[in-house]
Amino acid sequence: LESMHLDDNSLGKSSQCAEFLKSLFEAMDQGRLPKLERLYLSGNNLGEPDTGIIQSLTVSLHTLKILDLSDNGLGKSSQCAGLLNSLFSAKHQSRLPKLERLHLSCNQLGKTPREDMELLIHSLSTIKCSTLCQLYLDDNGLGHNPSLCTELMKSLCQAVLENRLPELWDLNLSGNSLDAAPGAITAL
Repeated sequence: LESMHLDDNSLGKSSQCAEFLKSLFEAMDQGRLPKLERLYLSGNNLGEPDTGIIQSLTVSLHTLKILDLSDNGLGKSSQCAGLLNSLFSAKHQSRLPKLERLHLSCNQLGKTPREDMELLIHSLSTIKCSTLCQLYLDDNGLGHNPSLCTELMKSLCQAVLENRLPELWDLNLSGNSLDAAPGAITAL
């Protein structure tokens, strides 16, 4: 099994489905799905509170090259910052050593509480991912908090300029109301 499409199944709304996902992530962490390279989980309400899905996703996903978490309402989850920190933080990059494409579009990240967004900004300021080619952060309303959006863009740009994302060639920030955060545009 190299590719698994579980899109648009509302897996985050059912405790049984949440347990299935936790088991899937555990199997991946234990190397029982050694060829799984593409995991598509968009549109599953993974940001729903109290499911534990977000925490279970932070295990090692050694074989993944593509991870699609778009349209999951991650910005409304209190665990969102921890997930994003585990995906972006340099100290956790060994969990996703082959990741080439990460989809985080349409997750309402602009609604993430200030302290969580600050953790994300800190994580991006230390990111080092030699394999990431495509990062999709589009349609997240990032411009709705101008000061944090500016800091986020600065962290991303700094990571690129310092060659901590040497393979990144596609960064999608469209649909984020960046015009509401002029400092973010300047950072780009």
